[in-house]
Amino acid sequence: NTYEIDWDAEETTAKKSNYTVTENLGTLEVTKGDAADYDADVTISGWTYNGQFDPQGTLSSEAESEADGATVSYKYYGKDAETGEYTVELGAEPVDAGDYRVVATWTETDNYPPLSDYCDFTVAPATLTVTTKSDSKAYDGAALTAPSTAEEAVSGLQNGEAVAFKVTGSQTEVGRSTNTYEID
Repeated sequence: NTYEIDWDAEETTAKKSNYTVTENLGTLEVTKGDAADYDADVTISGWTYNGQFDPQGTLSSEAESEADGATVSYKYYGKDAETGEYTVELGAEPVDAGDYRVVATWTETDNYPPLSDYCDFTVAPATLTVTTKSDSKAYDGAALTAPSTAEEAVSGLQNGEAVAFKVTGSQTEVGRSTNTYEID
């Protein structure tokens, strides 16, 4: 702690030569606070599966320490199947349908401790629609089938994905049944 005595100031009536100054100077100290003392925030909105990470660009983060040069990094976690806790660290940004957590961590600077925050989000499953053909005929003892290709019957696949698809429905006797299918 420093100070100044202006012996020549107009309001000063004391003479410097009449005093020996003994100093007992206090100490001023600014320390890094605890991480809880500072604002840090990360947000992300969920989306419907489309094979991409955060297609609307909603991931955002900010922290007080950024003004002091802190940089942010992100880690992503999935839920543990047994505990339901976000403890399974992912090696990349999540794109598959599921529940996730993003953890943002800001580096320590000269004036701020490392900071972090998290946000949970969901990638909802995309809707896949399967439409099999209908057909009819008069009884002739042979099975009636109405085959389709995946391209004809399956809509809603994302990002150029494909499925192994097979129509399994069959009707031989007089009557009606659902034209079933399998996706492998």
